[in-house]
Amino acid sequence: MRDAIVFELRPVSTIVEVVEGHAPVDLDLAQLRQRAFAAANPTPGKAQSVSTVFERSRDVRDYVVARAKGNCEGCSQPAPFLRANGVPYLEPHHIRRLSDGGPDDPRFVIGLCPNCHRRVHSGADGESFNGQLLLFMSTIEN
Repeated sequence: MRDAIVFELRPVSTIVEVVEGHAPVDLDLAQLRQRAFAAANPTPGKAQSVSTVFERSRDVRDYVVARAKGNCEGCSQPAPFLRANGVPYLEPHHIRRLSDGGPDDPRFVIGLCPNCHRRVHSGADGESFNGQLLLFMSTIEN
């Protein structure tokens, strides 16, 4: 018998976004190295965290990846590699984030290569790129 997975549902207003940290642009490599070694911990402890997991439809993901026909819907380049099952590797991206109340709906999910997906979430132009993807989606799904 498998253990049950428990999901905690919370109002969207209580969700805090964790933003990836970025290296300070004013530090040189030697300073960054010094900071990294100072922060190193050979036996890290277990961090306590609370996170919310949003259920995503496998059917939506499978459709979005198939719809892309092996090409990123952001840059039009071929998927960078094939999965073990032979399906081109693309990542479904929710243009309207589930954590912000966005739907798990193919009209708001686009198939992206890992580079375009990171660009949306970490790029300097991520917000505007996401807006471009939303506009492009109107030509894909009506």
